[in-house]
Amino acid sequence: MEKFIKLSLILFIMICATQVKAQLSYGVKGGLNFTNFSFKFSKQADEPDTQLKPGFHLGAVVSYPLTEMFNIESGLMLFTKGFNYNHEDEIGAGATVSGFDRSTITYLVLPVHITYNINKIQLSTGPYFGTALFGKRKFDYVINDGGPDQNKGEEKYKFISKVGPNDLKDNEIPIKGLDFGWDIGVGYMISDILKINAEFGLGLSNLTPEETDDPNFNPADYKTNNRSISVGVSYYFGE
Repeated sequence: MEKFIKLSLILFIMICATQVKAQLSYGVKGGLNFTNFSFKFSKQADEPDTQLKPGFHLGAVVSYPLTEMFNIESGLMLFTKGFNYNHEDEIGAGATVSGFDRSTITYLVLPVHITYNINKIQLSTGPYFGTALFGKRKFDYVINDGGPDQNKGEEKYKFISKVGPNDLKDNEIPIKGLDFGWDIGVGYMISDILKINAEFGLGLSNLTPEETDDPNFNPADYKTNNRSISVGVSYYFGE
């Protein structure tokens, strides 16, 4: 969290320092997200078959022209990520499970993109850096094994890089709080102040914490990464 704040302040200072040399566009950006987790486990059979989860992003955006064709675009965004999981399985010995899991994590995200302008079309790419603010998992499923056994409740995500036997409460799930990755996007300038855009976010950081009480545990055997597709609108107040 501290590194993320420092990086945000450095970017803000750089933008302020260069504002006297070029016109700076600033505004707001918001829209819809469709996100999921990508799981790559050493035992492929353990990978959950999750589905896209709808969410939102909202925040401030700034654009700094490098040349007539290239811009740097950044800002600070609230960005929800997560996944849906539907239980419709046979779990052995004639038992079945049905229901759902819904996981949502809200991040503060700092993107740093280079955009290439072709008339009114903008192609963009660059890294993003995020820190998780809060998150939760809601679940409601029934296990049928000679009689229905309903499991319903809510758990909170605890953002931690290493987890031991005494680090979690009964209603907490461990996950790393820092996320970084790479974005690829395209935008279309409807006017000088209004842009529609779509982006794909490829999470590169493994969100699986290290289990300190298990000497044989390797987070690389349980890779969990964010994936996102977002569509939205950017509105610029002026230059």
